Amino acid sequence: MSAFVIARPTDEEIQRRRNPYLRDHWQLSQKAIGIEIDDLPVLYDAWRREVLSYFLDIPISRLPKLVSVND
Repeated sequence: MSAFVIARPTDEEIQRRRNPYLRDHWQLSQKAIGIEIDDLPVLYDAWRREVLSYFLDIPISRLPKLVSVND
């Protein structure tokens, strides 16, 4: 857990910077495909928690609250 505590501020800043890009990318992709996926931000946040849990070997329930793509 200590590695994540150290890396967390960097992870949060990177996610905040990435959020506008992701939202724009999803909007363009949805227009191109013609399908709207309302829960895409929720799916992305869940995927991100799964990835962090796996790589840090921390149960999802023990991860701190993460910056959401909606933030």
